[in-house]
Amino acid sequence: STITLMPVPPEGETNTNLWEWSNGATTQNLQLQVQESVIYRVKYTNSYGVVSTQSFSVSVDGDCLPEILKPSISLYNVTYDDTTTIAAMPGTRVTLTLSPTYGGRGNIVWNTNATTWSTSILAGTSDKDYSATFTSKCGAVTAVTFHIHSTYVAPFYQVDGDPLQFGGAILVEKGSNLLLKPKSYKKGGDWIWSDGSTGDSLSLRNIQTGGHFWVKYTYNNVAYQLDYVIQVYEMNYAIAEGNYYVKDPDTYGYLTNDGTNLPVFTTKNDSDITSQIFTITKDGTRYKMTSTKGDGYINELGVFGTNPYYTSWNTYSFHHILNTNLYAVQNGGSSGTEYWSISNNRIVGRGDGIETLEGFPFELIPYYPTAAQTITNPLSLKIYPNPVTDQFVVELPNEVKSAQLMIFDLCGRVVKSVRCHQGKNKLNCSNLEPSVYLGTLITKQNKSSFKMIKIDR
Repeated sequence: STITLMPVPPEGETNTNLWEWSNGATTQNLQLQVQESVIYRVKYTNSYGVVSTQSFSVSVDGDCLPEILKPSISLYNVTYDDTTTIAAMPGTRVTLTLSPTYGGRGNIVWNTNATTWSTSILAGTSDKDYSATFTSKCGAVTAVTFHIHSTYVAPFYQVDGDPLQFGGAILVEKGSNLLLKPKSYKKGGDWIWSDGSTGDSLSLRNIQTGGHFWVKYTYNNVAYQLDYVIQVYEMNYAIAEGNYYVKDPDTYGYLTNDGTNLPVFTTKNDSDITSQIFTITKDGTRYKMTSTKGDGYINELGVFGTNPYYTSWNTYSFHHILNTNLYAVQNGGSSGTEYWSISNNRIVGRGDGIETLEGFPFELIPYYPTAAQTITNPLSLKIYPNPVTDQFVVELPNEVKSAQLMIFDLCGRVVKSVRCHQGKNKLNCSNLEPSVYLGTLITKQNKSSFKMIKIDR
């Protein structure tokens, strides 16, 4: 557009015509063709030599940062964040939601004609896409598409006689009784489980360790397969006393004593190992954690304590997902029962409950001073980038010759299975839908689990 900016002197002021614009022009009026949002400033000098400044703010429609929309999908009373694809049986109520990051000032329209942040649909007998377009007040457009995959079978399970829950990725406490009981859209059909049984459910009593179970359902000569990935956690785990790295598995940062009273997760620093090594020792029925650099203890708030150390206040319990390095940390005694979490690269309180993987946000890696001893460590791997677009790297440590990688979607289906070898393994995931995935890397001695977020380019 072509616009003219027309400043005027105050009423009664004789125009000296001494004008100077920020772009160098010296006329009173400034005519220009705008291509982007910008601020123009003009200086005016009156007859007494006094200089004043006026600003013109020009906004161009669409010339602004687009709103970032965070997707989530809800079905069967379960909400999956950061995902845009899900499998559902015909007739299932599915709620698609977009959450704005910058306030959401503007208008949203779905291809269902809904104009709210959520739209509720019924899954059909074939795959279908649902999309939403958000236009901000400044004209920037953001579009998101959800994909609903139609399936005739869905994973459900039951823990200790509680109501059925939806999902194929299961986290249960050691000693629980678990019933895998998928639902089918049609009555009848044939079932066969990975253990050879042929019922419509599989009972796992007094479960002690996790595993991968699958069931194949055949109806009208069409076969559907479901995968259940079970992980088992142990409350009040008796962790071995010793020296540990404390790692954030999402960012790969290591808890570091940087000399302040606020330990922070940063990149690994082999030139100052003691700043990232923490000693875990038992004190009564719980544990304490101290830095090997300065011997400061971490208190119930996740910071270095400045008051005298008290067992009743400054000790905590560890809960552990077996066959992984993942732990939850929970206060105890006089300090309450709050669990620890990680936010902005620091330890924070999170509240109660560890029902999902997010409840186990710490990776505790034993530290040994010699390379020969590290061979017995639980598996430590690097997976990057995360989030991922088209390709990611699985980097195995030197002591691991090979490992089997399995990627599962939120319904427990195996979407990728590949053999990885020592060093860096570049893997293609461009065929995966944007969503959150659960990965498991298995060697002869160990198993590590991780979350992977797939996003659009």
